[in-house]
Amino acid sequence: MVLIYQLAYLLDFDHTTVVSKALSFLSLSLNIENSQGGCVLPLSPFDKMIAPYVVALGMIVCQGLWHAMIQFVRGPDRGPLFKKIWAKTIHWFPYLDTGLRHSLKRTSIILIFFYFSPVYSTAVGILSCRTIEGLPSVVWDYPSIQCWTGSHTAVAIVSGAIVVVQAIVLPGALLRYGLHRQNDATDQGKTVQEDRPERERQSRTHVELEKTDPFYVLHSCYTDQFRWWMAVDLMERSMIIGLPMLLRPVGAYVPIYVTLSTLWMFLMLRALMAPYRSSIDHAVRILGYSALIVEFSFQLRQKYITNQYGVTEGDAWIEQMVAVVVPAAILIPVKLFSKVPVERRQHLTEQLLYISQKSLRVLPKSPSSN
Repeated sequence: MVLIYQLAYLLDFDHTTVVSKALSFLSLSLNIENSQGGCVLPLSPFDKMIAPYVVALGMIVCQGLWHAMIQFVRGPDRGPLFKKIWAKTIHWFPYLDTGLRHSLKRTSIILIFFYFSPVYSTAVGILSCRTIEGLPSVVWDYPSIQCWTGSHTAVAIVSGAIVVVQAIVLPGALLRYGLHRQNDATDQGKTVQEDRPERERQSRTHVELEKTDPFYVLHSCYTDQFRWWMAVDLMERSMIIGLPMLLRPVGAYVPIYVTLSTLWMFLMLRALMAPYRSSIDHAVRILGYSALIVEFSFQLRQKYITNQYGVTEGDAWIEQMVAVVVPAAILIPVKLFSKVPVERRQHLTEQLLYISQKSLRVLPKSPSSN
């Protein structure tokens, strides 16, 4: 749900709604306005622009300090007071006694995914410049900052590297890792011929190893068949956040329309593929995306049903109906088909394949093929 709320904030470029202001802290934003419209924190535009970078770096530093403090307190040469503090600490947090390093790595991975979207949005925003007539190029969200001059040049170079890492390098690495773990799960599933006690023992050992593996969080919520889906998750976030920001120069109507289309595409992809182990995870993502689609549909209807964009009320109503009917027309038959017994489904699939192949054979050949 954190991702859904982050997207709700990041995709509302105006940040004028009460919900958007309330969710700003989840997106590492320090640009928080008070009831009079002024900023709560006395920050310059440049400080506001790089705030997500600073907050993310601060979270990493705090985690490192926490790790150093625990290592100091648990040292064997500490006095009675530190030993007493350590005994109380492990009473409430037992994992610190045996799994500190594992916990540190796992927490680092979770934090990386937590601030993936805000940091990516900040990087794309820093690189998004616009030209005002008679003035030099300025940052889109902060017109008082001139592009490619002074401090902006250094921050823009860092942002370009961040975009490449988050949009290409990290998803590629996770895809390779997920496919490797999927092959491990497939190889383990081939031990069907072994005796049952040995197979159960190996299964327990495998589960225990995965539970103590700090990288287990990368695929723990996905089925063995989709252990590589985290790469799709990151590419999905990059597209949903990046495309609307890059399309802002063509007008305010197009980014929201592209956002709706992208959300619908990934919503249907998740509904059809069902990559999660838990039905709750499926429900959270599907309901969350549905809520975002409804929200941006209302924005589309409220803001842009004007002659300025050539959108009449009737056209907007038709667009919303299409957005509702098309996914239902796809998802409902798929759901009904999934209720059919497996043998019957296989039979129907074979019949459909036979009909399609037969239809292709009887199609007339074009004159150019003779």
